Amino acid sequence: MEKIEMNLIRRLAWSFMKSGLDIDDLIGEASLAYSIALDKFDPDKGAKFTTFAYWCIKNHLITYISRKKSTVGFGQPDIPEAVAENTTLETLELIDLIESLKPKAKKICEVILKNPDMFTTTTREGMRAKVVNYLREQGWDWHDIRRSFGQIKWALNQ
Repeated sequence: MEKIEMNLIRRLAWSFMKSGLDIDDLIGEASLAYSIALDKFDPDKGAKFTTFAYWCIKNHLITYISRKKSTVGFGQPDIPEAVAENTTLETLELIDLIESLKPKAKKICEVILKNPDMFTTTTREGMRAKVVNYLREQGWDWHDIRRSFGQIKWALNQ
C-alpha cells in the first residue's frame, strides 16, 4: 500500500478515537474498508479514487462503531476469562474506580497495570518517581501528570 493511502487510513481511524475503541481495531477496519473501495471503485462515474475511498472508509467506520456500541458491554474494560472467574468485589471496585477517572489519569493507571515490573520499587515515592519519569519520556506535560496523580489520589480516598 502506498504512503498516501496509509495516511488516509490512519487519519480517518484517528478521527474516530473518541469512540472509545482501540486504534488498532479502527485502523484494521479502515484498511478493510479501503480494500472494499478498491474493489467497488468505478472510474467511469467521474469521481477521484481518494474521494471515493474517503467516504467508503468513513461510512464503514461509522457503521462499525455503531455496531460495537450496540453490543453488550461496550465501554467496559476487557477482562480475560481466567481473571473474570476469579474476580473479587475489590477487583470490580478497582475497575469501576479506574473507569471513573479522567482519560489522562486512567492512562496512568493503565500504564502501571500493563507494566507492573517496570515500576516496582520498595517505596510508594520510588514508584511514583519511576512513573513520572516514564511519562515525561513519553512527552507528557508536568502539569498533566500532577493533575492526574491528584485525581487518582482523590479517587482512592473516596
